[in-house]
Amino acid sequence: MRTGGIVLCGGESSRMGRPKAWLPFGAEFMLQRVVRVLREVVEPVVVVAAPNQDVPPLPPGVMIARDEVGGNGPLGGLAAGLAALAGRCDAVYLSSCDVPLLRAAFVRRVIEGLEEPLPPTPSPKKGGGAGFSPSPFRGGVVEGLPSEPLPPTPSPKKGGGEKQAPQTRYVVRGQRVAEEKARRAKELRREMTPAECLLWELVRANRLGYHIRRQQVIEGYIADFYCHAAALVIEVDGAIHDDHIEYDARRTTAFAVHGIRVIRFRNDEVLGNLEAVREHILAVCAERLAGRSEEPLPPTPSPKKGGGDRADSLALAAEEGAAPAAPLAPPPFLGEGVGGRGSSLCAVPCVNGFLHPLAAAYRVEVLPVVRAMLAANRLRMTDLFDLVTTRTIGAEELIDADPELASLRNLNTPEEYEAALRELDTPFA
Repeated sequence: MRTGGIVLCGGESSRMGRPKAWLPFGAEFMLQRVVRVLREVVEPVVVVAAPNQDVPPLPPGVMIARDEVGGNGPLGGLAAGLAALAGRCDAVYLSSCDVPLLRAAFVRRVIEGLEEPLPPTPSPKKGGGAGFSPSPFRGGVVEGLPSEPLPPTPSPKKGGGEKQAPQTRYVVRGQRVAEEKARRAKELRREMTPAECLLWELVRANRLGYHIRRQQVIEGYIADFYCHAAALVIEVDGAIHDDHIEYDARRTTAFAVHGIRVIRFRNDEVLGNLEAVREHILAVCAERLAGRSEEPLPPTPSPKKGGGDRADSLALAAEEGAAPAAPLAPPPFLGEGVGGRGSSLCAVPCVNGFLHPLAAAYRVEVLPVVRAMLAANRLRMTDLFDLVTTRTIGAEELIDADPELASLRNLNTPEEYEAALRELDTPFA
């Protein structure tokens, strides 16, 4: 696995009196020190700085990238760094510039977390669960994208753990949806708005040449209309959506993780100009299918003997007058096995219950997910770990590489800076 490095410069520090990147540390500036240590383990290294931000001199071969859009914090810096390293490496170690006590052995240990095998997902018949990997693994691009926080891991003791809602397999194979969610989808089919009813009459029964379902459950959300062949969600929005911008952004991010595009029409557009709506849907479907294989989608295989999911799928599909939908394919940016059960997309230290996203390793395949989060203005770094398969690395797994865990010590105050300086053997000249 080719691994590179990303160092985020940060900005002006009012507490320190100057940018952290320019703080003296030993015989070098803090940014120079972090880059030097990182290059003992990974290559190439890219430093991400704000537009027009000055950085100390760097060794030959170290690249400088600028934030694609200002004001997006560390998540924007991760996106800029991944874009700069595209095609050069398979994964990166991300660091801030204010960790001068970073240890090369610590970096190696975190990167190793990306290649450690994932444990098997517990069977839904034994141990429950909704198809998500238990701790120390989070998220799961291929196995499912949780729209809510991950359910608690059942206690190993008999009778332990929180009782979970019954699950039923839905028409998109690989998902497990609570019965309440499936019932809600059926209710919404009976309670469609006039605009939704009009659009349904336009697209139902393959009338546009594509199989389109209504009120389709996808990863915990109910899409108004869904075309699997084009990986396209079609939403019809009334005035209520004006007050649900943040929720709609989360839905769009969840769909984007699976390579699904969302297009929206207002009620008045559907009711007043249905032909224009029809032409736009056809154009987007054709664009999405351009260059794809013309081979028919594989049929849904029968479940193992004794299962009851097939009947549920057939019953739901019969309501729409079509065969069960084909599997929800993983995003096109995922390589074989990446993000599935064989490996992780992220590896992040977790110490005393706190995740450290600025001392973590990321596969380059997370870039489309990061950009989808940025587009939805979802800037919290730790949210990424709930969207993709993530390996958390506990303190007990890190102390052999860094007994004091000094690699996690960010210097945020003059007192912390002075204390770190005292640990140096050679004072700054």
